[in-house]
Amino acid sequence: MLRSVLFKNFVKFEKYQVMDFSSDGPFILIGENGSGKSSVLEGIRRCLKLKLSTSMSSIFDTKTMSYFICTAETAGLQDEKNVIFGIVAMPKKGAMPKIGNELLNQSSLFWFYKFAFSKDDQIFIDLISSSEVSEGEVELIVSNSYTCSDGAFIKAVLNPKPKEHDIETCIDSIFGNLYTDQTPCSDKLGQLLCDLTKQFVLTFPLRSIGPLQWSESTRITSAWRKENYNEAEKRCEIIKHFLEDNGETFDKDKEKEYFQHLTQIENYDFTLEGGKISLPKGFALLKTPEGILEAKAFSILISSKQYRTILLEEPDRGMHPQILDRMIEIIHQEKDKKRVILTTHRKAFITPWTVSDTFIFKHTKANKETRIVSGTDLFTNRKDGSMNKKALLTSHNIPDILFASKVLFYEGLSEHLFLGELRSQILAGTDSVTSGVFEDDKVEANKRLKKSLMEYTLVCMNGRDNQTFYHNISKKLGLDFLILLDKDILYKQLEKEKRKNRIKMETRDELATKREEYLKEKNVFFWFDGAIEDMVQAMCKKNQGLKDKLAEQKMEFPPEVRECTSNGPKLFLHKGIKKVHITESVKLLLGYCRLEDDLAELIKKFV
Repeated sequence: MLRSVLFKNFVKFEKYQVMDFSSDGPFILIGENGSGKSSVLEGIRRCLKLKLSTSMSSIFDTKTMSYFICTAETAGLQDEKNVIFGIVAMPKKGAMPKIGNELLNQSSLFWFYKFAFSKDDQIFIDLISSSEVSEGEVELIVSNSYTCSDGAFIKAVLNPKPKEHDIETCIDSIFGNLYTDQTPCSDKLGQLLCDLTKQFVLTFPLRSIGPLQWSESTRITSAWRKENYNEAEKRCEIIKHFLEDNGETFDKDKEKEYFQHLTQIENYDFTLEGGKISLPKGFALLKTPEGILEAKAFSILISSKQYRTILLEEPDRGMHPQILDRMIEIIHQEKDKKRVILTTHRKAFITPWTVSDTFIFKHTKANKETRIVSGTDLFTNRKDGSMNKKALLTSHNIPDILFASKVLFYEGLSEHLFLGELRSQILAGTDSVTSGVFEDDKVEANKRLKKSLMEYTLVCMNGRDNQTFYHNISKKLGLDFLILLDKDILYKQLEKEKRKNRIKMETRDELATKREEYLKEKNVFFWFDGAIEDMVQAMCKKNQGLKDKLAEQKMEFPPEVRECTSNGPKLFLHKGIKKVHITESVKLLLGYCRLEDDLAELIKKFV
């Protein structure tokens, strides 16, 4: 089973990354499209037998070494327990060396190597080059082979916390001193990697142009329909391979049990007739729901007798959330025999029981490089490995944060209703919706506002006591975030400074200075007048017409003087309030909003 990977300067990853797969899993890779999730699976595939690759992976910085190293715990593989294998690309120095009489045609910048350690600390190394076999088709070939010993490399890789300096010192020592005129060794690396590859399986979604049929499609003829059915049958390679197996590779009783548990359906019996996949009368392969086909493929792979590491790219397409829950159950049942690593865009996979084995892929602001944040670092206590209690209590919000690019945090339900409607009206409205918010170039400012708001995820903290927890998570993830709080956050701060009474004496300018400090230091924005209800009250004091119209929408106002923000009615939470009242109230507040209002100040923070 795969235990860990470490890599640097590989595809989208400029900096050193380590991913630990030593716990039970499943291991879940999440992130934006193009953030590098598939690149990690690609890196693992590159490290296995050569025939799985038809090209070399790209390198982020062409001036320095690149590497991707895997550690696996194997069963029955040359009596090995831990096998270290990987790929290395070393920048060429000086004149380009030759292989025979021909220059390497793979690259003018790097030497590419594959390697693996044997049980006696020997390292087998192959120098890889490419050969164009036809137009657009490339074949990777072994140009030369080497063998050497290096116990320090093994020690550095197997360190529970492998250090970048130690790894690169060993790589430079070994791969920086190889010469193409050395005597070639036998193909021991190829044999070792072929045996190792048998314990791995990877899936890749079939990507094509125009996968959807639509109402304007040309009517499908009988011949075309038959061709589509044949194409569907050809694409179900996993199912067909399973049906052709005689029980040597797959446990068919276990597969049947798992498939029925996943789908809760008993009548989807796949059989092989005349060399083609067949279903019971009334069912057709082409019309089988995608989620059922994905569930079938998963149940087949997890029931394998030889696959110990299963790498799945988006295995959840078309699946009902309950099927995903059952999939995780099955993975836990197989935890001692199988290591499952998958990529997904589904929040349903992220639960208090899976979040510590989740890896979040985040683009950095400075460039297109990606960094990986481990759920273990985010949500577990380093001392005893237990889950952070706040993570359990707020687990319903965690998936939203992990998938977000920007987050607006707020305290409670009133803010939830107000901010959700505010965001919706600004995004759907014309430039005039925010005409009172901006002073200059209102059209351009409104465009920037809409673009920014589209990137924001709204998250309720269920009280301000959780703000430190959310602040720390956002910082670790490198998120842009803003925390919206009532002004009584100042009381807590002033209590520490033993100046509690001063809050009532501060001028608006002093409050503005204090708020800017909070924004800069803590990403906190607080309402000048108290809570969100007081913000509305302050706007109504300036305009009786607004107050009268809000009253028509069943708006209730807090007392003029409140000792604390918990006194009085809460915005939109009183009896009789309906969705239409919330919509019209927010529309009125936006329409009456002016530059000097606190609401305008909040809106401008998103631009």
